[in-house]
Amino acid sequence: GQEYYVHHLLGQSYPDDRAMAVQEFRESIRLRPDYVLPYIDLARIFILEGDFEKALIYSQKAVELKPDLPLGYILSIHSYFQTGNNSQAEEMLQKAQAMWPENPDLQSLRIYLKK
Repeated sequence: GQEYYVHHLLGQSYPDDRAMAVQEFRESIRLRPDYVLPYIDLARIFILEGDFEKALIYSQKAVELKPDLPLGYILSIHSYFQTGNNSQAEEMLQKAQAMWPENPDLQSLRIYLKK
């Protein structure tokens, strides 16, 4: 069924209650582990909370599940940079820019990482 999707939508319906959102996104993943969007949403939440190690777990899983989705790379690059792993951030950015040379978010990250 579509229960995994309902839990994903429920997770998005809690913008002010991150704990509930995390619970719903994790339930969505439990029901359908190959559905990429809750991984993206969890990575975003953990970035907002400053937990870049957890953000990396979910953003890297998003890249693994859907390597043609730039957002997984963008969240991973940001998290690697925030954890001080600049070489990994740079390596991933180069790979992503090779795939999407015109992506403005990746261009912005390039400028951000040069600072």
